[in-house]
Amino acid sequence: MKLLIKSSDLFDLNYSEFFDTEKQALGNETEYSYKDGKNICKVIISPLENYIKIFRAGEINSEQLFKTDEVTDFSYLTDNFEKFFFIKTNNLVILPKKISLNYDIIEGDMVINNINLEITEL
Repeated sequence: MKLLIKSSDLFDLNYSEFFDTEKQALGNETEYSYKDGKNICKVIISPLENYIKIFRAGEINSEQLFKTDEVTDFSYLTDNFEKFFFIKTNNLVILPKKISLNYDIIEGDMVINNINLEITEL
């Protein structure tokens, strides 16, 4: 199975990539696992509880939790860089084969980026 992951941000950086992925049903959650370069990535979706978790492990280690109208912690770690932010999820739509979300990345009390993200199961 494949996932199409697309994003755009305040700096006009656009990303669109297809990934071979494995899908598992885990109770009320669905987990997608794939490799992004040297990173192992997981996207965990819970339509019933209306959240998405995204994990990366490898060259980049990060953990994100998206819940509508909530502010959550966001860590971004590499061998040379360690940063902690907050995420404010502005909009989250979970459909059977597509997720759309918009969120702000916040450092201190300043929004440093706004990202639109779409994940589509193909």
